[in-house]
Amino acid sequence: HFTQQFFWGLLVLLCFIGWGRMVKALVYTPSSQIIPQHVDWGLMAGWGMAFTLIIGGVLNALSIVSIELLSVYVLLGALTGTITLYRNRLKLPTLSLSHIFIFGSLIAVLLAYYAMAIQFQSTSCADDDIAYIPFITRMLQTGSLMDPFSLRRIAGFGGHTFLQALIGISGNENTANLMDRGVAVLVCFGLVIGHFRTPGNNTAAPYSLSLLQGLVIIMIIALLPFPFLNSASHATGLVIFLTLFRTLDLTEKPQSPNYRTLWLIAALVAAAASLRPHFLLSAALGVTLFWLICWWQEKRHSVKYCLSLIHTGLASLIFLLPWMVTLQLSSNSPLYPLFKGNHRPEFETYSADNSSFELARFVFDIMSEPRM
Repeated sequence: HFTQQFFWGLLVLLCFIGWGRMVKALVYTPSSQIIPQHVDWGLMAGWGMAFTLIIGGVLNALSIVSIELLSVYVLLGALTGTITLYRNRLKLPTLSLSHIFIFGSLIAVLLAYYAMAIQFQSTSCADDDIAYIPFITRMLQTGSLMDPFSLRRIAGFGGHTFLQALIGISGNENTANLMDRGVAVLVCFGLVIGHFRTPGNNTAAPYSLSLLQGLVIIMIIALLPFPFLNSASHATGLVIFLTLFRTLDLTEKPQSPNYRTLWLIAALVAAAASLRPHFLLSAALGVTLFWLICWWQEKRHSVKYCLSLIHTGLASLIFLLPWMVTLQLSSNSPLYPLFKGNHRPEFETYSADNSSFELARFVFDIMSEPRM
């Protein structure tokens, strides 16, 4: 069982890379204004995860999620991902002993961290055992995520559950943590390393790390305390936001970009929201601030900036619409907490509401920690 889950998780990673390669082909066509010289496997995996979340919304809205359908989806993506990695394989330069030590240690720590996630069970019986883990089985058995009496269901669209279902189809729902604490951590590593790669044909760039840099990366991977309180979205959210940042980094002219780029940014915003509704506000603010900074640097083309920003916002709602429809059918709320739906805050069992003061104090507590 351990070996099966170990390799199935890596297959899901290849699946993300494969579908991300398809996203790249759709967005950055030869006629595009901007064609990135190099798109690393981490960025393609991030795009693939976002694409998977959009597809998950459509499948849930149609109530056709099944083990067979998801298996075909993973295998097709993994085949494409394998072909992509083979075609983009690097010609490794001659490595010194220090470089061999660095990359051997990186691989060992990453695989150990990944393998640990296979056996890591849920950490919150109040959240996982009665809600988040059963959501996976319910989605696979019924074709959608319908639970009108669950207050945890109304507090999320269901995107993270769909990602966990990709892992659950190979084992059981108790291995769902492999997505957030294993696969997503590997994608985060690829996104960070790929961001510092020198674009162009310099294939030796990823291997020019110093011994000190390599040791620091190992320490970050091994010691960075992810706030895993339960099996909900943590590292998967980090993947989408890192992918959004790197995608914006490729968008040099937001006042008159390739419209396919706007749709890609919108898909990332919708993908973030599908994991947790409050991610929608964070992603929208991030994109808006990026547009404002670019406008401030030029201080012209104001109308074009506004139109492209509105275009992105409307497109993100289109991508999010299937998840909103599913939540409406399940809990009578297309977007919580703007629409309360079946939520009953007078019951003290669980409440997703927080006052503005509590939210501000929560943010301050996080940002004032030495780890941050």
